[in-house]
Amino acid sequence: MSNKNSHLLNGVSAGVLAAVFFFLNAVSGILNSLWAWFLPIMLVLVILLFFFDSNTLVRECMVQIFILWAASFVSWLLFCAILGSIGFFRVVDWVIRAILCLVSIISGLVALGGKRFKIPLLEPVVSGFCKVLGVY
Repeated sequence: MSNKNSHLLNGVSAGVLAAVFFFLNAVSGILNSLWAWFLPIMLVLVILLFFFDSNTLVRECMVQIFILWAASFVSWLLFCAILGSIGFFRVVDWVIRAILCLVSIISGLVALGGKRFKIPLLEPVVSGFCKVLGVY
């Protein structure tokens, strides 16, 4: 596994590139209602990096970011858009997305060290996606 530099952006460390995207994911999760335009852009960038960067650390982290993004979107859709008329569910959505943002920040800090943080509940899903998509 080559974790030194991104193969798409030669001068950028793979860990730094992954960390930047984890931090952007955290910001987009918290500011979902304010920066709704930012989520689709983030999703497109994650997909592009997954397909065009051959570094395994970057690809694994992009899968993890996509799953965190999808969990945040499902939380917003279920607890805000559908059940949002009841105030309690908006709080539930905020708590779930705050936890996902904290996980993104922790994952970003670990990625700065050149490793991938294994999220306890989502790790089987991330590993399954990585195997199916041929990351490793």
